[in-house]
Amino acid sequence: IATLIVSLLAYYLWKIKGLAKKDFLYIHLITIIGIFCGARFFHILFYQNFAFVEFFIELFNPHRSGFSSVGGFISGFLFALMACKWRKINIWKYTDCFTLGFGLAFAIGRIGCYCNPCCYGKHTTLPWGIDFFGDGPRHPTQIYDIINSLFIFAVAWINKEKEKFLNIKTFDGFLTLLCLMI
Repeated sequence: IATLIVSLLAYYLWKIKGLAKKDFLYIHLITIIGIFCGARFFHILFYQNFAFVEFFIELFNPHRSGFSSVGGFISGFLFALMACKWRKINIWKYTDCFTLGFGLAFAIGRIGCYCNPCCYGKHTTLPWGIDFFGDGPRHPTQIYDIINSLFIFAVAWINKEKEKFLNIKTFDGFLTLLCLMI
């Protein structure tokens, strides 16, 4: 669902910028493949303890869950960079389009983390703490991330076509850098 939402919003902004549909489809497909491969690879590499052969078996095991946002971000950017160079498209024009849906996609991913429950926080005495495992209330970091991600989406949506932001002239990549800073 998150991939579909990112793709639709990215294509929407790509069309507004008047860029070729064929270029978008090519670059976006390569980027999505890079995100999923990198997210899975980093998760297996850093969060699992497998021997060398088991590592590659688990990498492609469809019954195993687990993705790393950092791994997806790094490899997705590298794959997008290669695809943009190949198609002779400015990488920052593409990343601005991709950034538009990033906040929503991340929020959807965190809903999955909440339902799993993984990525939980430390124990807390605050009234909104959630008892995930019967060992006392914990910070619902997934919900904190959802709120932050929706804020990033709102900032991206409001500024998607603006030529100035706080009297700063925008440029290709400005939306990406703004959302990364948040």
